[in-house]
Amino acid sequence: MSGYQSRGREMPQYRVEIMAAGSVVSSTMVMAQLPFKAAETHIGQPITFRRQENDWLRVTEIEGEKRTFAYVRR
Repeated sequence: MSGYQSRGREMPQYRVEIMAAGSVVSSTMVMAQLPFKAAETHIGQPITFRRQENDWLRVTEIEGEKRTFAYVRR
């Protein structure tokens, strides 16, 4: 069991969007402990932080602060 489940809380949920040249290509909801894990789960590959790439992943918290994170495939 994960730490979230063992404490009676659900794992955080994130919206993961694949972006291409500023447009959303696909979008899905993923449950994961951390935003980068949600991105890796969605694409099935390791990721790293985005710099200026045109093709990237946008990960947004569904609840809480609703922060947004940007990643690219490694």
